[in-house]
Amino acid sequence: MPAFSAKDQFGKDFKFAPGVKFLLLGFDMSTCKAANAKIAALDKGGLEQRGAVYVMDIHTMPAIAKVFAFPKMRKYPFRVVLAESEDLLTPFPRQTGKITVLVLAPEGTIRAIHYWDPATEELSKSIE
Repeated sequence: MPAFSAKDQFGKDFKFAPGVKFLLLGFDMSTCKAANAKIAALDKGGLEQRGAVYVMDIHTMPAIAKVFAFPKMRKYPFRVVLAESEDLLTPFPRQTGKITVLVLAPEGTIRAIHYWDPATEELSKSIE
C-alpha cells in the first residue's frame, strides 16, 4: 500500500499509516454523494470504530464548487480525506459507480479489494 498524505474537510493533516483496516476510495461525485448518505447513517464514529478511512477524489472539482462543497462536508459526522491531487488515487483500481474498498492487513498491505455500490448496498457488509 503506497503511503500518502492529504487534508480532511477541516484542513487537518492525514497521513496514511499501518493500522487502517479499510480504505474507502470515492472517485466520482454522484457515487460519493450516495456513499456520504450511507456513511452518515452509520452510528457516530462508525468509520473510525471499524478502522476505516474514507478518501474522496475532488481534484476535478472546480474551485467555485469547492467554496460551496467544503462547508457542507464540514457538517458530515465523519472524516473525509480529500484527494486534491490527480496523482493521489491514480494507483488504485476503480469501477464506475462504485466505491473501491481496500481491505488492509495490520502492516498496511492490501489483502483484498471489493467494490461497494452505495446506491444499492449497505456499507456495513463491506467494512466488517
